[in-house]
Amino acid sequence: MIDNAIAVYCFLDDYLKTIAHEEDKQCKMRNSEILLTGIILSLYFKGHHKNAMTYVKESRLCSHVLEKSRFNRGLHSIEELMDGIFQSLGSILKSFNTQMEYVMDSFPVKVCHNIRISNNRILPLDEEYRGKCVSKREYFYEFKVQVIATVGVVASGISELLVFPTTSIFSILFC
Repeated sequence: MIDNAIAVYCFLDDYLKTIAHEEDKQCKMRNSEILLTGIILSLYFKGHHKNAMTYVKESRLCSHVLEKSRFNRGLHSIEELMDGIFQSLGSILKSFNTQMEYVMDSFPVKVCHNIRISNNRILPLDEEYRGKCVSKREYFYEFKVQVIATVGVVASGISELLVFPTTSIFSILFC
């Protein structure tokens, strides 16, 4: 896991240098480190901020680790930067596909059950997002994730997938 994290950090840091991204001079944790921690918490710690930040601190991947609330604010402040990285990476992966054959699939992701719909802050209150499970006799809020993959990726099982949800992937992964 540490080797993967170092590779991701090198990629993120090089990408930020390539696009001439300027960081705040007072920051204690670089944006590439914040992005790395965000990726680690979504991939390995199921979105649990504190566990991911403890791991990053104990494994010494970052020289300074922010507190949970400061980290969360930093992560939300670079949302556009992360969207740009996903778009660039998607176009690079698309250029490697010479066959131009794609497979598209969609699946629902539950956000909350019926009783918590009014407290939901991820999706707008709209009937379009309401789903129903007849066998369980329950309603819930959901959104659809559209997955576009190359035929070779599906056949080999490699997880180089481009995910395009109907809402921002960033707000769902890191809220």
